[in-house]
Amino acid sequence: MSGYLLAAHVAQTAHASGNAKYIPYLVMLVIGVVIGRVWGRSAGLKHLGAAEYQVRWRNVRSVRRF
Repeated sequence: MSGYLLAAHVAQTAHASGNAKYIPYLVMLVIGVVIGRVWGRSAGLKHLGAAEYQVRWRNVRSVRRF
């Protein structure tokens, strides 16, 4: 019985540490999505002209719904 518990503990520990190698990729993915959303919103508004862009970008920053 104790051998089974030891094997289960080792398997659980190995599984938990095996997923740790994906954390940097997950962090980079989240950062990339946030930057992409901001850049995409900004680029999408730039075709409106300078004055309209400034007004709408100010609204985007103040509302924070994106």
